Amino acid sequence: MSIKRNLKKTGWIRKDVITDSLMFNILNALNFAVYIPKTLYPCLKENYDIEHLIDLTKRVFPQIVKQLQTYEKEGLKVSEISREKNIYQEIQNIMLTADLEHNLMQG
Repeated sequence: MSIKRNLKKTGWIRKDVITDSLMFNILNALNFAVYIPKTLYPCLKENYDIEHLIDLTKRVFPQIVKQLQTYEKEGLKVSEISREKNIYQEIQNIMLTADLEHNLMQG
């Protein structure tokens, strides 16, 4: 709820639902776990399953929010952040770092 309250003021959440812009950036950031075989149907890479990616996204969501709030404090609007800051790459870096740390702890 705290995350929703912080984002609601800024345009990333509308009617208590994450906006398409933020959802698209999160989904795009997950491309490190996907490959496209000759069939052209996206598949998850070895060692990844949907539950793992959902868990990873839940774990890093507070960091994503913190990063977005950093830009908002600079006075940038949602559209400017999405367009100018390559936010999907920053979200992906957060996810990759968390995934690596998780894998190191498991191994």
